[in-house]
Amino acid sequence: MAQLRKNELAALGLVNREPMHGYALTQAIQHLGLEQWTTVSRSSIYAALRRLAREGAVSITHEREGNAPERTVYHITAAGRSLLLEILREAVSYIGPEDRYFYLGMAFAEALPMGEILDLLARRLRQLTEGMLHEIKDHEDVISSGRCPNQLSIMTQGGIRHHEIEIDICSQLLDMYRSRQGDLDVDRLSRHGGRNGESS
Repeated sequence: MAQLRKNELAALGLVNREPMHGYALTQAIQHLGLEQWTTVSRSSIYAALRRLAREGAVSITHEREGNAPERTVYHITAAGRSLLLEILREAVSYIGPEDRYFYLGMAFAEALPMGEILDLLARRLRQLTEGMLHEIKDHEDVISSGRCPNQLSIMTQGGIRHHEIEIDICSQLLDMYRSRQGDLDVDRLSRHGGRNGESS
């Protein structure tokens, strides 16, 4: 399995929203609950930012307010935005044992164009549905053969239920973004004076 770039995704996703110094980063991590539902931690974010700075994906400035100690501020670069989009596409498309990579991608999905989010989620939903159908058939084949120990049958059923939850989450996200797309279309029409160019 290819290495999942969770720390880079979280680091770039955070500073893409706005330039951040250390305290703001820790507050954002706490606000998003990243340490509770991913393997991302504050220390891993700092290490990722230092690595990304060496690669030119983020730049660093220093600021001082009054007599306070100097603070390091992280800014995303054009190269960093390109890398963020690449990793986001990878994360939102990801289907595998580490499903929190997908969740992490969705936490920063606003960096992607709306149409691309919809396409990625629709593709993911199709793959999950097809995968679950194959899993159910394989399970039924093994059960009917009489070769499946009871505990493996229970574990396989758990895997199928997990698949069902992932399908439900993906469906909800797709519905949410589709409804947002409708709102954006209305906003766009109102800014341009209605369908026929008339002001409302």
